[in-house]
Amino acid sequence: VPSRYLEDIVAAWLLPDGTSIPRDRIKVIYNAVPQEELGIVPKTAERLPRPLVATAGRLVPWKGVDGVIDAIAALRENGSPVALAVVGDGPERVPLVSRAERKLKGDYVFTGALAHADTLAVLRSADVFVLNSSYEGLSHLLIEALSLGMPVIATRVGGNAEVITDGENGLLIPYGDAAALSGALARALSDEKLREHLSLRARESSHRFSAETMLAATAHLLQKYESTVRI
Repeated sequence: VPSRYLEDIVAAWLLPDGTSIPRDRIKVIYNAVPQEELGIVPKTAERLPRPLVATAGRLVPWKGVDGVIDAIAALRENGSPVALAVVGDGPERVPLVSRAERKLKGDYVFTGALAHADTLAVLRSADVFVLNSSYEGLSHLLIEALSLGMPVIATRVGGNAEVITDGENGLLIPYGDAAALSGALARALSDEKLREHLSLRARESSHRFSAETMLAATAHLLQKYESTVRI
């Protein structure tokens, strides 16, 4: 399985005979997230003023984009002129755009679905990346943001806490806590030294998710069981 969070889920499954899967039969091997060349930032996002917050993902309720919009609105009410770029598409796009228009009025953009390289380019152009989801098994986008050296704010759900160490390579907040999200954004955007620290540690920590690390762990596991498993 690709995270300890998913290990806990698998360990709770019941087999047909009523037993569960022993922990020593479950191995966590983090997925490799390869580096990719950056694409092009769309003009609509490129023209946004700074500081810029970016979020990305399918526009569905559990991604929490509505909470990001509300947090940006709260920052603006407190005098911080923050812009927002939302990358992705999905069934919630129309209500989310309406929410942004009502609460932000301007200085935001919904880019729609972009090529993966262009998505990474938008993230890299921002000052802070936010992942405000209610569930993540192991977010590849979060890992990619680390590899780009992005200061990251993520919810403490699913496998996020296995990727982010709060205050070290990112900031973790409770899901659904609007005050915590706006507070973390205000802290990250106002503290240049913190952003520099998070950026440096982000790049360093992303090496845990390299292809070399994943392949070495997989080879070790296969060698361990080669005497008992035949394909």
